[in-house]
Amino acid sequence: MGIRQSAQPLGVAIAALALPTIGEHGRSAALAFLGTFCVAAAALVLVAVRALGIQNTGQNAFAAATPPVLAALIGGAGYGAAFGAVALFPLAAAAFIPVRAEHRAQEDGAQDDEALGPDTAPSAG
Repeated sequence: MGIRQSAQPLGVAIAALALPTIGEHGRSAALAFLGTFCVAAAALVLVAVRALGIQNTGQNAFAAATPPVLAALIGGAGYGAAFGAVALFPLAAAAFIPVRAEHRAQEDGAQDDEALGPDTAPSAG
């Protein structure tokens, strides 16, 4: 379940648990709680937007630099060298994919399932 699908049920659950308790202390406490919750949510959104902005800036800079660099490479060394250089970038990027960490996480999950025992292990499906 993605963040968009879980955000509304999570918000409803927090409100269902918190508002009756806060409501006993008066309207001002309830409104203060909701205001604080909104400010915290807005702060998290700003942090996420800033991170996406930094990533997009770098991506756009490399996208803008690609045509002139390839044109210079084609002019200097020819099409074969340019195509060879372009083919190397996906291979270099593959080195940065965290496959080992993913395998470790899967193995840890399998070990947790084995620790539960055969009667309590979750079914696959």
